[in-house]
Amino acid sequence: MFPIINNMKFQNKYLLYKLLLVVVFAELGCINRNDVYIISKEDSLYKASLKPKNGILVAPPISKYGRHTFLIDSGQSVYFYSFQEPLLGKGVSDDKEPDTIGLMPNHIFKIPAGTERKFFKENVLEQKSQFPWKSIVIASFKDSVKKSDFIQYLIRLRKVEPNKISLQIRLALREEREVLDHKRKGIHYDPEKVRNNEDENE
Repeated sequence: MFPIINNMKFQNKYLLYKLLLVVVFAELGCINRNDVYIISKEDSLYKASLKPKNGILVAPPISKYGRHTFLIDSGQSVYFYSFQEPLLGKGVSDDKEPDTIGLMPNHIFKIPAGTERKFFKENVLEQKSQFPWKSIVIASFKDSVKKSDFIQYLIRLRKVEPNKISLQIRLALREEREVLDHKRKGIHYDPEKVRNNEDENE
């Protein structure tokens, strides 16, 4: 009888081990999926959550610009630029806001990796403002944004204090991409020349 009992114990342990592996890999799969923020997917989910009114989808206006903008390039490096406070209410909706805002290379600063939260606290949260909320934009060069510690921190902060933090995650605009590219390459940026070249290529 003992060999049979021992064999059953072994089989039970083997089944439990397989079950444990299945659970672990399932959890890892969830973690990996949650590690990335897909902008197009989140935008689609947001639009799907809006209920049509009389057959027409009414979406609240979304501004392209926030007072504080964090640019994330293709290599996941983080850059920052901000507006002067009076420009906060510059636009109402996407189609009424300007395509360019006069952004220049010297307006953008690179944040050393690992110091993003400290930078955010000192240069955004602790800055005095006449407005009751902080308007923040994360502009990514890629559709998929890795949920770094900093990104997760901002998302949590928005959930905890929705009346104090306005957070939008979107793709980087053409002007942002061009200006940052010139800054990194150390090339003089002439917006008029860039626009003329684009018109010639179209």
